Amino acid sequence: MVYGAINRKGEAYYTDLNRVLQAIGYRHKDYNWLITDCVCYPQNPAIAEMLAQDYCWLSGEQISDLVMAENFQWIWADLCGPVRLRQGDCAGRGAAI
Repeated sequence: MVYGAINRKGEAYYTDLNRVLQAIGYRHKDYNWLITDCVCYPQNPAIAEMLAQDYCWLSGEQISDLVMAENFQWIWADLCGPVRLRQGDCAGRGAAI
């Protein structure tokens, strides 16, 4: 038996993070995000290096900036938003885009 998916709507790919963020009403901006196990291939070397690490912490605004800089395909990633964003609270291994 053969399984697969056929793209009939003209999208460039299936995992468009910007469309996911839009679908949740951009509520991702209310959280800090721990990103692990990321498999993606952005063209921007700074983004690629950041997401190739074992993990990185990004604010919701940084995720928006990342998607605006380059809306690449996310093949796989664990995005966990357990921490409510507080002013000056997002420190760690995230990088400015």
